[in-house]
Amino acid sequence: MKKMILVLFSCLFLTLSCYSQELTGFAKVNKIIDGDTVEIQLKETSAKFRLVGIDCFETSKNYRAYKQAYLNKMGINEVIFKGCMAKSYLNNMLYGIKNVKIKIVGIDKYGRLLGVIYGKDNLNINQALLKHGICPSYVYKK
Repeated sequence: MKKMILVLFSCLFLTLSCYSQELTGFAKVNKIIDGDTVEIQLKETSAKFRLVGIDCFETSKNYRAYKQAYLNKMGINEVIFKGCMAKSYLNNMLYGIKNVKIKIVGIDKYGRLLGVIYGKDNLNINQALLKHGICPSYVYKK
């Protein structure tokens, strides 16, 4: 089932990249995974959705969290604290919204949809996280 979903999203991505278009629609947020990744429901299919243009700190002590601590000259507990703050901030921004507006701009190397989530009053959540200093910006490399 997951392979079929990945193939479907890959075809969607190839179609989007051929026409240089973006796909905009509405989705239900099933779960907030961390500050820059959520699980969304598109009709009968759930998928991981990565907020493009940002890279929040990790919420658990894993290899990537230690790398973030080293690169940012921070302690591991500070990285985890900032990651949990980002997740909490995202949760508050999306609280009470049944269906969020999303714009899909691609798929990352892990098979997650990449895009922008819009909250209440069409607020760009990605930009809000960046503007409030919750997480640093990130440019995806092709």
